[in-house]
Amino acid sequence: MRRKQTALLMSFLILSSLAFVSQTRPQSPVSSTDPNLAEGTESPVTDQDGDLIPDLYEVIFGGDLRLETTTGELTIRGLDPSDATDNVTDYDRDGLTALQEYCWPYTIDRCFEGRNSLTGKAPEETASGLREYLDPRVSDTDGDGLPDGYEVYMCTVGGLYTNNPNDPLNSKKTWECLYFDPLDPIDLIADFDRCEADFSWGCGDGFDFNSDGVIDIGERFTSTEEYLFGSPQDWVTERD
Repeated sequence: MRRKQTALLMSFLILSSLAFVSQTRPQSPVSSTDPNLAEGTESPVTDQDGDLIPDLYEVIFGGDLRLETTTGELTIRGLDPSDATDNVTDYDRDGLTALQEYCWPYTIDRCFEGRNSLTGKAPEETASGLREYLDPRVSDTDGDGLPDGYEVYMCTVGGLYTNNPNDPLNSKKTWECLYFDPLDPIDLIADFDRCEADFSWGCGDGFDFNSDGVIDIGERFTSTEEYLFGSPQDWVTERD
């Protein structure tokens, strides 16, 4: 008899708890996107904190990076899908906000209106075969020695592009950098300065160390070398 009473009491408690939970609101934030209204077969893009950066991007670049420096260990924070303020942060100090890094190769003015493809670099254009994005925790995503913000500036403001979003022939509506592409490490070895005759690109520059009358490849100043050694004194530039 006692066992039956105990079983009845446990059943009552379980049913009562289920009824209570069904009447309470979820404690964790959820997406405002209704999956039933989403078109197509792909899952809807969620942005639970409403900072315009999708949750998936913030999860991918969410882990903190710890770097060993000459002065000790340095920690660079990652993104948080529940923090609505981290879209304006620049944890890696490369001159770009986290939102700008997510949007590239679209600038913010095109990222939410007029964008017709995913952000980042398409898999068919990368060596890894995967879609690649700027990393908001790494100041130099492609590892060519030039900060991401500097390369974006040189491409967009400096005019070193093959197509820009305002070009009516550019169906992608993206910035396509001729040089200074923050997702292409070619600048580590490239030297494309203007030619003296017609100001076209590709002549390079440097110093004829062996005095043979020709500036060989090994005697040229790469873009990274000019950025690292030339910018402070302005004795050489990356574009002439």
